[in-house]
Amino acid sequence: MSRKGDNTPERPHRRSRIVSVPDIPEIVTVQQLQDLAARLPTEARAQTAVPQETKGYKNILNLPDCFHSHDIAVKSEKPYANGHLYILDQCPFSTAHRDGAFAIQFGSGAVFAGCKHSSCGGGTQRWAELRARFEPDRAEKQKQYEKKQKGWDKERAMAKARA
Repeated sequence: MSRKGDNTPERPHRRSRIVSVPDIPEIVTVQQLQDLAARLPTEARAQTAVPQETKGYKNILNLPDCFHSHDIAVKSEKPYANGHLYILDQCPFSTAHRDGAFAIQFGSGAVFAGCKHSSCGGGTQRWAELRARFEPDRAEKQKQYEKKQKGWDKERAMAKARA
């Protein structure tokens, strides 16, 4: 029986079965399994939500607040990898389906978002794309911040050279 999640009218528990079989079955290689496993979200592959630090404290994005302020409905949430996994009510990457979209905020504050459907990348990192959709001026603000940082770094280097 397939009993993942609650038994609801939209997603009832049902008997599992093989839908199709290739004419000539093949054994999966270790490399194919490793390639598949490499697609799973990990904290190392996630992008840090806000990559700056202030007085030793990270300015970490509050993902539930972000969802709320941008009217992104969350179907469910649960602990995951020292953080939280959010199952989104609707896929923000495609209108072809509703299910499959998720976001993870790891304990470090790093965020990973994607969709399980292969038409949406099959679980690849899409957080930057999602955030850009709801914060279109963010890329420009980030460029201005980085430009300002380079200016400060240059001034510090010049002051150090004078000293």
